[in-house]
Amino acid sequence: MRICCFDLASRTGVAFGGVDAMPTIVAWPLRRAGQSTELAVGNLGENLRDLFDLEQFDLVVAEEYLNPAAAPSADAVISQIMMHGCLEGIAKVYGIGVRRVPVATVRVHLCGKATAHPPRSKGSMPLSAREKAKNREDTKAMVFKQCVALGYFERGAKPDFDRADAAALFDFAAATYGRARRPFALQGQTL
Repeated sequence: MRICCFDLASRTGVAFGGVDAMPTIVAWPLRRAGQSTELAVGNLGENLRDLFDLEQFDLVVAEEYLNPAAAPSADAVISQIMMHGCLEGIAKVYGIGVRRVPVATVRVHLCGKATAHPPRSKGSMPLSAREKAKNREDTKAMVFKQCVALGYFERGAKPDFDRADAAALFDFAAATYGRARRPFALQGQTL
């Protein structure tokens, strides 16, 4: 089975290949700060067309978009919905099914937990913007570190969170939909 996985964003992480081999992992810069969502979606569409013309896939898997109530802004909601619509439409043209997976599900599969820090108990003070940013950064680092432990990136590689999220999604999709097996490694463990 051949799958292609996407972490859709302004810089989209992509991991693709056969489920029993290491995937190709790349990042597509779709727009720079200040550029329009329409530009990003157009670039995504062109990249998808080029990839799907060159490679055959049985399944496309993408991280689920955020619930609009949890998104940081209306622009983030619009961007995510437009990108997912583009992916769904172009995959359909090529006859490829699409599945969306919550990011927490992928992280639990890969790392054993959804976030690097446990959630606060009820009645606690809400997290500050700085604490939220630190938790997000620590969680991204946790995923990257586990991807290194599993061999998706070389030891000592510069962290690339977009590519790491795509690799994590590929690992989940290969195990879940392709029934692939990978070596067992705990976070931080040397294989």
